Amino acid sequence: MDNKAKISIIMNCHNGSKYLKIALNSIINQTYSNWELIFYDNNSDDNSKKILESYNEPRFKYFQSNSFLKLVTARNNAFKKATGKYISILDTDDYWHHNKIQLQLEKFSDNNIGVVFGLCQHINKFGNKTYIKKIHKNYCKKNFLENYLSNQLISNSSIMIDSDILEKLNYIYNDTYELIHDFDLNIRLFDFCIFDYVDSIVLYRRQHDDNYSNKDYSIQIKEMQNWILNNNDKYANKLLHLFKENIYLLMFFHELKNRNFFKSLTIFFKLPLNKKLTLLYNKFFKIFINV
Repeated sequence: MDNKAKISIIMNCHNGSKYLKIALNSIINQTYSNWELIFYDNNSDDNSKKILESYNEPRFKYFQSNSFLKLVTARNNAFKKATGKYISILDTDDYWHHNKIQLQLEKFSDNNIGVVFGLCQHINKFGNKTYIKKIHKNYCKKNFLENYLSNQLISNSSIMIDSDILEKLNYIYNDTYELIHDFDLNIRLFDFCIFDYVDSIVLYRRQHDDNYSNKDYSIQIKEMQNWILNNNDKYANKLLHLFKENIYLLMFFHELKNRNFFKSLTIFFKLPLNKKLTLLYNKFFKIFINV
């Protein structure tokens, strides 16, 4: 591990001015200072650019798309601008713990580690804490692929990736996936390296009505089903079955959000016990129906 390595931070933005200062401040306030921000403006028409420029920060590097692109395409474009040894991602509506980079960088002292993530504290649109994604101590050490397919506990804005591992891939994000491209990338990265995590909060992830992943659950469900079809020959049925359980979970959310309570209840009873308990423990009912 290079203690002086440059960290490239990828931030894609389309009209993200509402929470942008909070996200940028969390980068500025990092205890580790050798970083660059790749700010990729996806044809915004708000004051996001003015907010960025107001910092007068030479480590902020601004790039702009001439037309609006799908998020996955914009992310691929942003990755091409990165020059750092390690790459992290931060969305405009999230923010980091001030020690996020330093804590994760220390994990790369093991040369077998290619990806490091960390705990995610979920917050609501007002910034109030809701719940934390807990991670079992053996999540990475034993049967990582099985654990990940069963419970996708890696938040995209919490990861740090060794760029040398990315060089081994034919492509970064699969642009046929609008919503699950980060999941697909993580699975392919696992073919080349070991994952590890920081057992403390590194990310504060904001949940609000405009979250990109909440736009249309039906799209995500379809993409997950297509991913299974495309990888049916690569993974054992046991592993794919674990992932299918998450599709049912998402179908539950989809029906609940659309106020189809009978359908959501029917799907709920089809879920395995551990998924039912997870729903109740994290109070997802309250989160998704805004009680």
